[in-house]
Amino acid sequence: MIYSTYVDNDPSRQGTKKLKETFDAKHYQKVTNFVTNMYSGNGVIETHELRLARNATFEDPAAICCTAKEIKEAFRALEVAQPNCLSKPICIRVQPDGASIELTYHLNQLYGNFLNVKSLLVINFRLARMNGGEIPENYFEVTKLEERWNGTEPLGFLPFWISRRINGLISWNLTRLLIGEKKV
Repeated sequence: MIYSTYVDNDPSRQGTKKLKETFDAKHYQKVTNFVTNMYSGNGVIETHELRLARNATFEDPAAICCTAKEIKEAFRALEVAQPNCLSKPICIRVQPDGASIELTYHLNQLYGNFLNVKSLLVINFRLARMNGGEIPENYFEVTKLEERWNGTEPLGFLPFWISRRINGLISWNLTRLLIGEKKV
């Protein structure tokens, strides 16, 4: 189903047809800004209204990151690839998913001025709980990010999952080693 959404909304597959942003996307502009910052080389910019959950995960076909710290380092490393959004991330699907909401974005990126990557980014987020347990309105936590290159889900079989997880750990350590610790 998601792959057909990707195909139906991919302008390169349909000539000059423009992508259609789903009507509900306007309600989630904070999330769209969050995605735009991440994929423009600005890293993960959390606000008082939107943050990564401590146990958030990020998956793509190459790596899996299993904590907010690892995700932040992965997107800090992305800056080295000189990402360029060829088009603004467009929310093409909003889907309730139990206690969370799933948004699907169409991404069209250029890395290093030579590698064009079109993908879907599926984000799950929920209303965040404060220390006292109350749930303030419009305060969200991102729990999962999954990038699907060419609209294809990453392979989840154990050998693939293990190798992608190892890649995530290697990436996390190499970023801190090669780029240096982030100055706070």
